[in-house]
Amino acid sequence: MHAAFEVIARISRKDPASLDLEQRLDQLGLNSSMGLGVLRSALQRKFAVSITSLGRQMTIGGVIGLLDRAGAKGGAAAASPAPGPVPSPASRPAATAAIPRAPSSALPPLPALPSHGIDLEEIASLPPWPPDGDGRSFYEDHFTPDELAHAGAHPSPPEHLCGIWCAKEAVKKCSAELMSLDWRDIEISTGPGGIPSVRLTRAAPWHFSLSISHTAAYAVGSVLAWKING
Repeated sequence: MHAAFEVIARISRKDPASLDLEQRLDQLGLNSSMGLGVLRSALQRKFAVSITSLGRQMTIGGVIGLLDRAGAKGGAAAASPAPGPVPSPASRPAATAAIPRAPSSALPPLPALPSHGIDLEEIASLPPWPPDGDGRSFYEDHFTPDELAHAGAHPSPPEHLCGIWCAKEAVKKCSAELMSLDWRDIEISTGPGGIPSVRLTRAAPWHFSLSISHTAAYAVGSVLAWKING
């Protein structure tokens, strides 16, 4: 049996013996982008490879084929270095320098109509906090050190991080160009008055307007994005 079965079984909480190559990920309860992100991180750490985003309707056989094409190293855990602790405010590395913004009067005219992205997620879909094991891999792969440090100081880290996840997913949904960004290329921060904002750690000519909200069970992020020409 391919070692991927053990990882997929652990994330989906299924018996490995009950899985077969034709089963789809959504049939195993991996329906949300967050659940698929947890699985992707676990597979990348297990097999020491980088793989593309997983689809809900991808079969286990398709996942194994994706790993094989990426040159998976037989599932040896030693091939992937053990993840370090989630950064705390005192120990986190310096954040990527902010991209300088021109004064608003100097910005080129924006298109009349923005692109829109929105995402809704169940907060319980997040791995447990404080994280360990697969959860640690997931958080380190999808959130910046600053985002994790700020979440650790938040009264309810899961609610805060779920809102950030939704915001990042909404940013990606605004265009194919933004969809290609790594999760950690998109950083969500909170400014004066609790207003959230988007910063791309790779320079890109985009302007964003962001809103995040949540209940006790769900979080939602809604983003308007304008491509700045000029």
